[in-house]
Amino acid sequence: MMAQVQKVNKIVFSTFICFSSVSCTAQKININHIVDTYIAYYTPRNKIFNPSQTFLQIGINQEEENPKEKNIFINNNCFDCMGKVDSKDLILDYKGYKVVILYDNNDNKKLLLANLKNTKPTNKFSLDNINDNIINDVGIWTFSFDENLKVKYFCNTNRMENMKEDTKEIKQKLGIDNTEDCISAFYK
Repeated sequence: MMAQVQKVNKIVFSTFICFSSVSCTAQKININHIVDTYIAYYTPRNKIFNPSQTFLQIGINQEEENPKEKNIFINNNCFDCMGKVDSKDLILDYKGYKVVILYDNNDNKKLLLANLKNTKPTNKFSLDNINDNIINDVGIWTFSFDENLKVKYFCNTNRMENMKEDTKEIKQKLGIDNTEDCISAFYK
């Protein structure tokens, strides 16, 4: 009888370890998965979202209030739109898309590049200068994460048909269902 109880305990413990490790890894930041999900999400929703008309910007910066936490953000813009791409900016190719890499310090640049796989250098480009009289509202996905690369917070500021459902769908596709976000609190 004692052997059966130990066997059951061992199975329960192993199952607990398995599920807890899966949920932990599912919550860790995976930049390629973020970029792939971003592309897959917006391609059918935006007729100019393709590598010949759209480029991506991926950035990383230190959280001001908590230096152990960082933010990664991704957005897109069109080549015909106004904006600023500095001649010193690092521009990579990812699955045909030009990706402008933005960062606040070299350590964050190294962290971002170490976690963004399957890229290669590509040609620089320029945009029309920003007109201060025109609002350039570019929505953005932002992820806050800790020193263990665990996602703590997600926010999508792009215009959405149904903010609550779209946020839920995006979080589900990213595998961060249980992560706090900037939309859900408004719908409780």
